Amino acid sequence: MMTEYKIQHFVPQWYQKNFASDSSKKQIWVHDIRSGEIAQQTIYETAQEDDFYGVEFEKFLKPFEQNSAELIKTILTIDQIKQLSPVSIGKLHKFFTLQMYRTKTSKIIADKAVKRHLETDLKPKYKFLFQGQPEKLEYVENLDLSDIDFFKHDIKMALASSEALSDLKFFLIENKTKIPFITSDDPITVNNYFFKKTGYPGLFSPGLQLFCPVTPRITLALIHDDVYHVQTNSDQKIILNQETDVNYLNSFQFLKCNKQIISDKNYSSYYSTLQKTIGEIQSKNKSVKSLEEINYGIHFSFIRFNPKSSQKLAVYSKNGQNAQRAGKTRVNKPIRNETIFDSVIQKTETVIRDFLVEINSLPSTQ
Repeated sequence: MMTEYKIQHFVPQWYQKNFASDSSKKQIWVHDIRSGEIAQQTIYETAQEDDFYGVEFEKFLKPFEQNSAELIKTILTIDQIKQLSPVSIGKLHKFFTLQMYRTKTSKIIADKAVKRHLETDLKPKYKFLFQGQPEKLEYVENLDLSDIDFFKHDIKMALASSEALSDLKFFLIENKTKIPFITSDDPITVNNYFFKKTGYPGLFSPGLQLFCPVTPRITLALIHDDVYHVQTNSDQKIILNQETDVNYLNSFQFLKCNKQIISDKNYSSYYSTLQKTIGEIQSKNKSVKSLEEINYGIHFSFIRFNPKSSQKLAVYSKNGQNAQRAGKTRVNKPIRNETIFDSVIQKTETVIRDFLVEINSLPSTQ
């Protein structure tokens, strides 16, 4: 049983099998963006680390993975999103939020945030409070929160926050071009036409666009269509005929991934030609500092501005002002839906309480 959970994938094996390079669905092509090497390897050894989450947390994640695997399989079988029940849509929201925050990149960001919080917030605060108390000052100076796994709390917060996506609309993107979709070790990517106007990068951001390739020909999209006009058919399916759109979506994978680009074939020649597009996008993101701030500023042919978006942004700004006045958030940033925001805050309170219990080893100020 221990062996079963020792190798832990931050991109599930069931997901990778949709990009398998062999009929047995055991092999996959992997491009290492750091070394430049590209080779075929097993899915078992791709996008994983030994004991990445720990055995118990891996078991905690297993039911969510099973739900997601079954749901994506259903979507690919019926070839549409529109027929899904509200319960299924809710599970799909959890798949997106879980996959966004469970990766190697997310763990690196969480660990850095912990160290920054400790050095810039906690230590200065306690040093001020414990002036003239040498023993406590020494304790604070040597304080180390590395034994507290903030990363797992981030994942639980993401699952508790999945309702934040409930006002976005799902679309199925079908790729009709000669260029396939590729994926990576951090497959869900983010875009937002309104980022410069709102300055708000989170899950409640007006104009949010999320993309997740699920096969070389199909990508799932979650779009805040209230401020866009999305070119789609009656079944919420977007037909992609322009290679430029595919190149943009594939470039996102290069820019978001930690290390590995994943595909069903060796596309080394295509990757070389894609570098120009990647460079253009990178030049627009020199100031990006965090995972949620990734905004590639890319405009797709199938997503256009809604002429009434300015009026709608005014409403979202008012929602943010109300939340700040009520003490629900420290910053005044636009929020798409105030009711959903309130609901998510309530759901995440339990996770926050658990987190506070875990850091209660901090010295008392009494």
